[in-house]
Amino acid sequence: MTHCVHVLHITRPHRAPIRVANGLVVYSELVGEIVLRPLIHGHARSRSVILSNVLYVPALSHNLISTTYLSVHHDYTVLMKENYILFKHNGEVYFVADISEQGQAFVRETVMDKELVTGVRLASARKPDPICELCLFGKLNAGLFPSTGYCSGAPLDLIHSDLKSYSVPTREGWKHRVTFVDDHTGFKVAYHMKNKSETFAALKMFQAYAETHWGLKIKAFQDNEGGEYMSNEFRSHLDKCDIVHRHSVRARPQQNGTAERSNRTVDEHSTAMLHEANLPPAFRALAVSAYIHVCNMHPHSSRPHQDSP
Repeated sequence: MTHCVHVLHITRPHRAPIRVANGLVVYSELVGEIVLRPLIHGHARSRSVILSNVLYVPALSHNLISTTYLSVHHDYTVLMKENYILFKHNGEVYFVADISEQGQAFVRETVMDKELVTGVRLASARKPDPICELCLFGKLNAGLFPSTGYCSGAPLDLIHSDLKSYSVPTREGWKHRVTFVDDHTGFKVAYHMKNKSETFAALKMFQAYAETHWGLKIKAFQDNEGGEYMSNEFRSHLDKCDIVHRHSVRARPQQNGTAERSNRTVDEHSTAMLHEANLPPAFRALAVSAYIHVCNMHPHSSRPHQDSP
């Protein structure tokens, strides 16, 4: 595949989907041939090499070649050396590709010490640096966000919400649940849904129940600005009820930490309950409902006098 249309010969229109490394799907526009005289260890090959079925993909930033395609469909032999790759056909070297340092595969020294690999040796006498900055960068986690210590002054002053999807649908066919957590009391309610679009209906059910339970009105609602919270009917309903709609910053789940942590805790405890009862994940909804009921009956540290909601 190439992003340079001027190198192609004998082209014809051809549109094919291609999934690239970042997960996006791009499309080819043409297919054709490339004629080149590659360098072999610094010297130009005497005869040209023709690469057929080359796709022109404008969205690419680099030219790509499939070693599997050459091996399977054109009987090429691909040999990987220390810092280059040989492409042979019928015993003759057709072209050579250099391997950049960033593209090399590295083997841990401990794997070699334990004799878990053969044919690999460290030619350098210099002792490797025990600290690999790139490895550390890849394993970094975001630091903890400091707690503000803020707690709303009364029930329903602020409601936190988050949506959780299940990897395995429940026996009722539910694939998602939306959780609502009262900031002042820690009281939580979860509604199970088959589709994310049911979030608005769940909000109305929670609002009717909570406002009747406490005899108060919801004043503010906070979410992570997910699509299920941003529909026109959802926002219009909050405006109509004079409820302030708050969002956390994108890619900062810590700002919606109350709901995020609540969902995580519910998952942990419901998983433990299923394991103890020797039940499959399809019973998740029942375990979640049971845990939340018990949790709401317990005192909470955010409430004065340690009373339950």
